[in-house]
Amino acid sequence: MYSFSVLISLLAIVIFQRILKKLSLSLLSGIIILFFALRIHRIVEMVSLVLVSGSFWSLLTTVFLIYLLSSIMEVSGDYEKFSKEMKNVFSRNVDSFVPALMGLMPMPGGALFTAPIVKNSLPDENPLKLAIRNYWFRHTIEFFWPIYPAFVLVSELSEISIDRISMGLFPVFAIAFLVGWVFFNGRQLPKISPPESFYNLVSLIPILGTGVLIFFFKIPGWQALLLNTVGYGIFRRKHFFQALKTILKKWDIIVVLFLVYLYKIAIDQHNVGEMISIEFTSWNLPPWLLLVFLPLIAGISTGITQAAVGISLPVILGIFDEKSALYTYMFAVGGVILSPVHLCVVLSAKYFAVDVFSILKRVSLPLIITLVLGTLVLEAVT
Repeated sequence: MYSFSVLISLLAIVIFQRILKKLSLSLLSGIIILFFALRIHRIVEMVSLVLVSGSFWSLLTTVFLIYLLSSIMEVSGDYEKFSKEMKNVFSRNVDSFVPALMGLMPMPGGALFTAPIVKNSLPDENPLKLAIRNYWFRHTIEFFWPIYPAFVLVSELSEISIDRISMGLFPVFAIAFLVGWVFFNGRQLPKISPPESFYNLVSLIPILGTGVLIFFFKIPGWQALLLNTVGYGIFRRKHFFQALKTILKKWDIIVVLFLVYLYKIAIDQHNVGEMISIEFTSWNLPPWLLLVFLPLIAGISTGITQAAVGISLPVILGIFDEKSALYTYMFAVGGVILSPVHLCVVLSAKYFAVDVFSILKRVSLPLIITLVLGTLVLEAVT
């Protein structure tokens, strides 16, 4: 009953997302079906538990700051200056290093931002190869970089500090980058030149500064982001209000995060994870199947890492211990990379005039190797 209820709610999210293309409405439909299937009547209580949750407001603040920082960089032109400088530094491997470095800056459809740099830098290269490298290396950084909204969501839901999660997942990033390099660049060694102007790298300061405060000074993620965003906002104060106006149009993310937390609290309050574990045992199914395939399928279905984590992690934490959060995030990212509805792969395919499934087919084997090796490494270090 519990497994069936969760499965139906997830299918509803996937189906409505395909039809409505609106994550907030899709999540709402899944929650309504879950509440109906489990006969949950204490809706007001569930909502109030979300609103008094400190981790919910911490997450909301962090995501707002991430969007604000990215928006300031974009409207000020710092993104563009940085990407052009990277073209000078990594001339021969611009299609690998520039997408990876731009991956430090979370933004929807980020692969499209680096696509023109990659294409203009290597005009004679096969478009499919350029699309694959641009797409793959753009997302390797997502395996461990701590200022992605989904990463913060994992920390808040699992109550594990961001720096612990990031350090635990760093080997997965290293594996993904190296495996991708072997598959897509062969034995070619990188060639790096000094930048023409360090001023064009100014947008790296708040990004790396946030990482330094989180990793080395153990400052909570939202506080590290606040310090760097305020500092950068003062530096680019002429563009601050334009950037703020831009992100206020993205109010839908508040609804999405609220619904993710409502889903989590409903799962927790009704011991859904524990009951699913009991059902799996009675069916003689190993629970690890859920740990692998729930976030993977959620990622493939939605194409959105936050959604994949928000859907799968509450269930998994009800069955496994806290370190399962790292596996969940890794498989969620893997699922999103393989998703044909992922915005980055759709936009990349359109820009390079190639087939979406041609890209996904070429990245599937290195991704499988990354996930297998990543699992073995996580098992050894956690």
